[in-house]
Amino acid sequence: MPENRAIMTETSNEPTVLTELAEAIEALERGAVSAPVSIQLANNVVLEAAEDDEIDGLLQRARGLRLIMMIAAGEPVERPSSMRHDRPAVHARVKDILDALK
Repeated sequence: MPENRAIMTETSNEPTVLTELAEAIEALERGAVSAPVSIQLANNVVLEAAEDDEIDGLLQRARGLRLIMMIAAGEPVERPSSMRHDRPAVHARVKDILDALK
């Protein structure tokens, strides 16, 4: 990851740019940022939401990436309570990603 902190820049024409995954997730959960927003990660990976109605999908993708990284690193992972229901709500873009991994 580029840095260990979230850097937020806001201008009228440019999106808010977050550069650290954990802090970006925290900022999105708090509602501290609005669209357009992007999370810039290593290797030119960018997660973004151009409209406010895409923020929930961005947050879900960021959480999924964090979960994948934790699993890959061998860290213990607990399933979030929201995923314990019979059919969790999955954002359409996340569903596409999961389908591609099959």
